[in-house]
Amino acid sequence: MDWSLTNAVGGVKLLVSSLDAQNASEILNSRSQFKWEDRESDADCDESEGKGAQSSDTNDREENALRAFRGAILGLLFLPVQFYIFYLLLFKVLGSDLPLSATRKQQAIMAAAINIPSMLILLLFLRSLVNLFNVQ
Repeated sequence: MDWSLTNAVGGVKLLVSSLDAQNASEILNSRSQFKWEDRESDADCDESEGKGAQSSDTNDREENALRAFRGAILGLLFLPVQFYIFYLLLFKVLGSDLPLSATRKQQAIMAAAINIPSMLILLLFLRSLVNLFNVQ
C-alpha cells in the first residue's frame, strides 16, 4: 500500500464481513492515532520491510538528493519544477558538507543529468518568448 497515493485514487475502501466489522472498526480507529513522527517505530511501515523508505539515519543532504531525484523525474512532466530541482541540487546537495551515501550520490547525479538539459530547454524557451515580444 502506498499511503501517499490514496487520495489520488479515491481513498482506500475496505470490505469486511459483518462478523468482523467490530474488529475492523477498532483496528481502523487505533490506526487513526498514528503520527508521522512514530513512523520509525511502526511495525507495519515499509522501512521495516526494507522497501526503500528513508531510514532514521539519513541526513538532510541525503533527503534533498532523493527529493531532487524524484522531482527531476516529475519535472519532465511539469517543467517549471526543474527550477526548484536546480535550487535543491545546487544549494542543498552540492552546497552541504554532510556525508552522502553512494546510492544518494548516484541519484543526485541522475537528477543533475535530467535537470541540466531541462533547464537549458526552459531558458531557451524563455529567451525565445522574450525575443518574440521584443520584435518591433
